[in-house]
Amino acid sequence: PWSTKRLGGALEAACRKAGLTVESFAAGYDIDRAADLERLPIDLDKDSRPARQALRSWLRDIGPSTPRPRVSLVVPVLDDADALQALLAGVRRLSEQPFEIIVADAGGGDGCRKVCEDFACIRLQTRAGRGNQLHAGAMRAAGDAIWFLHADATPPDDAIAHILDHLVAGNVGGFFSFSFAGPQAWHKKLLATLINLRCRFGIPYGDQGLFIDRAAYVETGGFDDTPLFEEVQFVRAARMAGRFTAVDAIIGVSPRRWERDGWFRRTLHNRWLAFGHMLGVSPERLARRYRQAADKRTARC
Repeated sequence: PWSTKRLGGALEAACRKAGLTVESFAAGYDIDRAADLERLPIDLDKDSRPARQALRSWLRDIGPSTPRPRVSLVVPVLDDADALQALLAGVRRLSEQPFEIIVADAGGGDGCRKVCEDFACIRLQTRAGRGNQLHAGAMRAAGDAIWFLHADATPPDDAIAHILDHLVAGNVGGFFSFSFAGPQAWHKKLLATLINLRCRFGIPYGDQGLFIDRAAYVETGGFDDTPLFEEVQFVRAARMAGRFTAVDAIIGVSPRRWERDGWFRRTLHNRWLAFGHMLGVSPERLARRYRQAADKRTARC
């Protein structure tokens, strides 16, 4: 079971089976990812053994500088050039820039193409399906970490710093706390509080700016190619690979779907979909019902 939490136990069992004596020591330090290398001096500061302190001195005085991990940003879009332009303008104002921006375009037409050209993004033309788009973007990414953003998100100014600090602290990935963008009202704050409470015990959704170490992403197998709930299995697999927790920062989520459908109706509809998925209803069937409901709303308009 290489690269799994079962490896240590399997090795110990094999050694005992071969008649060898096995002794266990405290967990050591392993460097598998760029974030591990950046965290090394911090961990060595806590180790008083002479050899480790000598290594710490070498790193500080004559050792090579540690390159800062690079963050690739992946944005899936479908006929949403205006939202994409607003997002990229906001990303340009961040205190630290992503290494690259990959737009997985499943049908944005000339509008999205021009926005990508204006902001010097990598544009991937993919078939529709957010899971497929996210995975295609991740496979194209060359950074040490991958950050997934919806086009209507509003990330905090220091988002990249939060991501890198979270990874350097030993997490394989994480997500931002949920908040509705724009003017605040009691119902927005209440719903955001309930969503963040749910994320403490359940699964954060894709609009919360999920991010992950690139090697860990490959280990998880990536996003499922499903029309809905593509992040559920991904987050579960990430949590099997290591710590996948919230950062101490808020991401703004557009309220446009709630304002269009009505706050109570939209919230109830989202819970209905989540309940159906929990009961084992296929994402494809749920997506058909979702589209049917959207068509009815359009017809009424």
